[in-house]
Amino acid sequence: YTATPFANVLIDPAVPSDLYPRHFIHALRRPSAYFGAVELFGREALGGEVEDIDSGYDMIRTVDVAELPRLRPSGRNRAGFAFDVTESLDRAIRYFVMVIAARLHRGHHESHMTMLVHTSMLNSVHRLTSIAVGEHLVELSSRLERRDAVLVAELRNQWNIEIGNVPAFEFGRVPTLFEDISEGLLEAARSIEIKIENWSSADRIDYSEPGRRYLVIGGNVLARGLTLNGLVVSCFVRSTSQYDTLMQMGRWFGYRHGFEDLPRIWMEEAARDAFFDLATVEEEIRRDVSHYATAQVTPEQFAVRIRKIPGLMITARNKMQSSIMAEVGYAGRHLQTIRFSREDVDWLRANWKFGADLVDSAPAVEEIRGNHVFKDVDVELVRKFLQAYRVHETNASMRSGEMLGYIERSLEKDSSLSSWNVVVVTGRSDRPSALALGRVGIVSCVNRAPMRGSGKDASIKALMSKGDLLGDVEDLPTDSDWSSWDAIKGFRERERLRPLLLLYPIHRDSTPMHRQGSGKRLDRSVREDMNAAMDILGVGICFPGLPESSQTYVSAKLEPIEPEIELSGEDAIPADVVDDAR
Repeated sequence: YTATPFANVLIDPAVPSDLYPRHFIHALRRPSAYFGAVELFGREALGGEVEDIDSGYDMIRTVDVAELPRLRPSGRNRAGFAFDVTESLDRAIRYFVMVIAARLHRGHHESHMTMLVHTSMLNSVHRLTSIAVGEHLVELSSRLERRDAVLVAELRNQWNIEIGNVPAFEFGRVPTLFEDISEGLLEAARSIEIKIENWSSADRIDYSEPGRRYLVIGGNVLARGLTLNGLVVSCFVRSTSQYDTLMQMGRWFGYRHGFEDLPRIWMEEAARDAFFDLATVEEEIRRDVSHYATAQVTPEQFAVRIRKIPGLMITARNKMQSSIMAEVGYAGRHLQTIRFSREDVDWLRANWKFGADLVDSAPAVEEIRGNHVFKDVDVELVRKFLQAYRVHETNASMRSGEMLGYIERSLEKDSSLSSWNVVVVTGRSDRPSALALGRVGIVSCVNRAPMRGSGKDASIKALMSKGDLLGDVEDLPTDSDWSSWDAIKGFRERERLRPLLLLYPIHRDSTPMHRQGSGKRLDRSVREDMNAAMDILGVGICFPGLPESSQTYVSAKLEPIEPEIELSGEDAIPADVVDDAR
């Protein structure tokens, strides 16, 4: 049993005594009450899913990179490092105090409540952190005791924002208002015990007595399996470069019965994005694992693939010695740009120009259901556009080098990619572009609001809608199935339609949609205004063919397996056992 299978599935299958899972792998179903990477960070929509799948709860708070030198030492300032309670850590501590008061109001007097501060692996930093946080708590308690009006107003504002971001009713809970907790704040602050958890600490956490309120500071001990009971607030700015290590550091995964609306994590943007990507990787692994049951194959015949994330290693190098890079393929896949440097006006303007150049070079334009459609566009024009268009560095699947290599290899085999259809997808609202998009002129922009806390690199999670894949089809059959991505791609394949390049003019002032209802994907709770320097040009692509691989993957190197000998007589497997296994 493992929560981080990355190293296990990359073991050399040729060594019988090693732990490669050659006979079977089974992914345990996610319990409904479990908080994992998907619930906290969301993940990318994969093929066949709706475009806004699993946005994640709005529980992540970004630590400004300017604060990092005061929270953790670097190689250059390690000797003279002085820890400081920064604005983000101050907000995290204040929120922890309010959460304790809220849980006491909910009757959780016997329950443990814990905050995690994880900034460095160095014991010396842990001691400095403990001193600074201890002094900060004393000062906070003093201000609460004298009912400091400024502090109370700041706490009220922070609490009201937080309970609005993650409404309690989403979990069937009654909202806890600031008036419910204000009288208990001083007791909550005074009840917090600061503990250091590392190999040298003598005064460790102890959950044997009920109702402990711990603020735990530590490093590697916290990164390897230590359970922090009632963990509700985390300040995590520890860096790592490996998938498995990062996931193991996530002590905040688990069950939060009775306070599902209260967990918060303060971390830097890069770590948040890495967890988002890892949640996507995990879902793809689960899909590969499900293949064994449906296709009746074993891991010895079909290796589990692990998507590569730029800037991260999957596991330690010595555990990847037997792994190989899987070939990149795009057949049957749809790809899309989902992250944009919204403040970089030069980057945005250049991409808009590249789109305009493509439009100006394409054949005659026609209009289909409001979209501008160019049919039979030579692949050389598409290749020129893909070479020029600048994709955000984290949008790994859309990197032009890999796609151009795939197109080149495909053209050597057949002509299926020699001619393309290009569609400029227009919006249905009155939001004209500021600039003309080539000869189609001013266009009606689409609305795509980014996820909250995206920073300067706006992440919209998904660009394409299922119907966009039919943007170049004039006469839609009334008896066809348009209910899923796979159904629409199947239609395109049966009709032998050309590969599709979609251009999306995104309005610079895109705003969250105002949807009715409840649930974690209420747009206002998870999205924010775009506020880009100018209109953005997004790109979507739909390749023809049968699904292959749409990313760069690593897998174990499998040797060809000899046919199994069919057993008979006493050695034969009973048919009812085989049927049950299926």
